[in-house]
Order: sequence, then structure tokens, then C-alpha cells
Amino acid sequence: MHICPIDELEIPQEKDDILYEVDELLSTFRVKDTYEAFEKLQFMYEDGDESIEVLFRLAKFCYNNADQLGTDKDKIQMLEMGKEYLVKVYETDKENFLAAKWLAYLSLKLLAVLPFRSKMYEARKTKAYLDRAIALHPMAWYLQHLRGRWYHEFANLSWIKRKISVCLGCTAPEGTLEEAIDNYRSAQQLFGDSLRNHVFLGIALFEDGRKFAAKRYFHRALTFKTITETRIKLNRIAEYYFWRC
Repeated sequence: MHICPIDELEIPQEKDDILYEVDELLSTFRVKDTYEAFEKLQFMYEDGDESIEVLFRLAKFCYNNADQLGTDKDKIQMLEMGKEYLVKVYETDKENFLAAKWLAYLSLKLLAVLPFRSKMYEARKTKAYLDRAIALHPMAWYLQHLRGRWYHEFANLSWIKRKISVCLGCTAPEGTLEEAIDNYRSAQQLFGDSLRNHVFLGIALFEDGRKFAAKRYFHRALTFKTITETRIKLNRIAEYYFWRC
């Protein structure tokens, strides 16, 4: 009887090793690498592994790769697929922070590409995911910031869009500048070195008529190093408002 030599035996990888490889691939943000990570995760998922460790990484893939797609329709499909991986976990385990957090991320990104009526429906889900994630992890400053952005957007929703939402049977959610400011300030107390939070807190205060208070945050924002395209854009916004305070 032929015995297979030991060096020809295929030793299955441990789950932790596979997930480590997946994280390494996802962190490159290169399309080829991220799709290789997706294939590994999808194989585990189809093999019956529906653990949160696999599901949230599948959701993360969808979140990161939606931006690479050309049309809003394709982006929506990708983001909805990411949500599908996590909704079942969320509905059966409301204490699962990873599920709530990544559903909030996916839902927020969906708001940017959904048509108006669908956006109004999705916005309520977004808020519920954010509220749940913050309740589970109150020290997560970035979630406080994102909830501030949610309030900020709906505080600025025009009366005509609100009227349209009523006519379409999808009444827009309510949000106030004060609620946005409170969440930005909560984020500020938890982490005081976020350029983005400084800028949006300043804008909310400016729009609320508190220009003196806003100027302080714009001034601080202008002291941050601008080494990325996003930071340069935020710096320009801060400078624009600073000279109008």
C-alpha cells in the first residue's frame, strides 16, 4: 500500500491563521488583495462558519469595496450584501457590538447613494444601529461623531425636502443642531485630536449662530498637519469658516 510522505500531506489551516491572512489582505486596500480575502471568507461562510469573526469581515469587505464600483446601483447592492451578513446576528443578539457597529457603518454609507425615499427609510435604521452600538460601547468617540453627523444632516434638511418626504409617505427623521453639537462634544471629550470632529463641531456651532465658540474649533483645526488629501480638504473648510467667524 502506498503511504503518502509526510511532506505531501495537506495540513488544514487554523481559523485564526486564515483570519490573520484575511486581515493582512484587507489592510492593503488593493482590489486584488481584498477580493482574495473575500474568497477565503466566503469559503468559510459557505462551509457553515457564521461566526461574527467571519461575518463582520465580510461586511468590512463590502464596505471598503463599494467605493470601487462605478454606479450607485452597484454600490447599493454591495452595501446591502454587507448588511445581509450581519442583520441575522443583530436581530438575534442585540448585545453584539461588532454587528451593531458595522451595520451602522454600512447604513451610513448607504445614505449617500440611496434615492430620496429609500434614504428616509434607511436613515431610521442608521440611527437605531448607532444608538445600539454607542449603548454597548459608550467610549467609542467615532460613533459619537457619526451620530452627530446624522443629527447634523437632518437638522439641515430643507423644508421642501421634508414636505416631499411626507408626500411620498416616508416622513424624514428629526434632528437638531443642538443634538449634533452634543454628540460632537461627547466625541471631543473622549478624543480631543480628531481634525474631522473639530471641523464639524465648528460648523454646527457656526450654523447655530455661535460664531465665537465655533472660531475656537476652527483655529485648533488649522494647527493639525495636513498630510493627506482628506486632511487638506478639511483644513480648507476650517480656514473658510475661520475667517467668517
